Amino acid sequence: MAADLDCNNNLDQADLQLLRRLLLEPGLQFPDSCSNWIFWPQSYTFSDPDEPFGHPSSITIESIQRDTSGIDFYGIKRGDLGSNASPLQNSITTDTLFFLLENAPANTGDTLHATFHTQNFEQLVGFQFELQFDTAALSFAGLELGTVPSLTEEHFGLSMVDTGLIRVVWLDILGNAQEMADLEQAFTLTFVARNNILDRRNHIGINDRNLAAAAFDASLLETAVSLKFDQVSSLNGHPTITFSLLQNRPNPFTDQTIIPFELPNSARATLRIYNQLGQEVWRKTAQYPAGQSQEELRLTAAGLYYYSLETPWGSATKRMVLTRE
Repeated sequence: MAADLDCNNNLDQADLQLLRRLLLEPGLQFPDSCSNWIFWPQSYTFSDPDEPFGHPSSITIESIQRDTSGIDFYGIKRGDLGSNASPLQNSITTDTLFFLLENAPANTGDTLHATFHTQNFEQLVGFQFELQFDTAALSFAGLELGTVPSLTEEHFGLSMVDTGLIRVVWLDILGNAQEMADLEQAFTLTFVARNNILDRRNHIGINDRNLAAAAFDASLLETAVSLKFDQVSSLNGHPTITFSLLQNRPNPFTDQTIIPFELPNSARATLRIYNQLGQEVWRKTAQYPAGQSQEELRLTAAGLYYYSLETPWGSATKRMVLTRE
């Protein structure tokens, strides 16, 4: 039922095409005749689970004065093929899918080839993320496909490229798990530098606010997607210094979690936690040593959170989910 995106009580190629458009084109909505959520009474039994269409979506109550306890519904969000709409059902594995990028300086007018190389591309049927680039420093110039199976230009959403947003949504339409060796070329984005660039990490990154950066295996279990830049020398010959904000563990969590991160040198850094509304709910500023550090914290309200690390070398943000036991 969740896959019937055009609400015609049939699963076909049109549903897959609509799903891709909904992910690639920000602001696109379901057809007017379609509701975002599908409900049916918990007391209803499907005669044929393979043909679940035509089920009742309401319950008639003869009198509001009688006991109405136990009159409940099941619900599923249209398009939620992995049953991840509820944070209680979210499942995230530990092997992050990385896309490796060269971090090299550039002068005004130079052409930059941002080649996305794979790491941990193992038994995946799909991945998605929204790339954000600095339009004051970079102008998008083109796209070159790599070796991701069946990847085409239709998997790239370029409708918001003038505002610095590019969406990438790849799905093996047959559900066959695919593998790629580390350092294979997934695709290349070409930019022209508007200004001198010393560190590409300050101008290209993943925007996780509107589209979850995630990859999926054949069971639609979810893992994170992240960018990883190499270390190079800047224009003055000094080495580029990097830091890393790692995925919290466990994730999802029910009570407490650990947020690890790595700093290249001892420095003062700030870790902040935000709820879904963007409200800061936790903060710690401290002097941390070089190498890996971690903070253990407890939160009480279930839901989606963002955690952000601010360092002298830049900032990074990731997501985590708190569930109820």
